Amino acid sequence: MEKKEMKMSAFVLVIWMMMLIILVGVGKANEEAPNNIFSETVKSAEAASPNPSSYWEELRKLVNKAYTYLFPPKIDFRPGKPVEDGGVNVKEAITKSFQKTKETVEDSAKAAAETLQQQQQQQQQQQQPHSEL
Repeated sequence: MEKKEMKMSAFVLVIWMMMLIILVGVGKANEEAPNNIFSETVKSAEAASPNPSSYWEELRKLVNKAYTYLFPPKIDFRPGKPVEDGGVNVKEAITKSFQKTKETVEDSAKAAAETLQQQQQQQQQQQQPHSEL
């Protein structure tokens, strides 16, 4: 029920802002030329923004700001609470990652030790004098 009320509030806010913008434009037109309100409003609108897509851009920015204000992102990093990301506990994910890293390092160390041992054996064989001569 809260989401429905918040969406309705956002819609009413957007309508109210649009009406306010229109009224301000009409008020400025009345100050400049009280005889011809419509033509002056159109001229002031054309002079203010020659690109019609900028109206939509400004409206999009306004709606985006209103949406962000009404529905802020949920960021909660308080200590003592487990932070969950997509149903997976972050602590468990870090533990798994650490274990995999540890296994990888151990495997690399074993491979390096085997290679070193093979090289030492080859050097020892090369250093022994040939008894065939």
